[in-house]
Amino acid sequence: MAEPIQTTIGNMEKEAEKILGEAKENARKLLEEGRVKSKDILSQSVPMDDIEKEKKRILQEADEEAKMRRDTSEKRVAQVRATAPDKREAEVRNLLDALQPSGNTR
Repeated sequence: MAEPIQTTIGNMEKEAEKILGEAKENARKLLEEGRVKSKDILSQSVPMDDIEKEKKRILQEADEEAKMRRDTSEKRVAQVRATAPDKREAEVRNLLDALQPSGNTR
């Protein structure tokens, strides 16, 4: 009875070795294909015209964004400058009213 079990175990081990060998061979082939594809990709040159176009596009977008932000900031500064004297005068009045005794009014 021990002999059939040993034979079965031996067969399983042989089958496992065969499967492992096939897996190693498949992995080797995949790695080789990957190396070939990566060499192809790396050997392809990127056209400088495309790079320059992209660079110009990015710079143009950045310039437009900067101009828009600058314009928005300038408008906000103008608003603050326009309202600042009135706000300052109102605050001064509030301070003077707070400092004067409640019996005295202007």
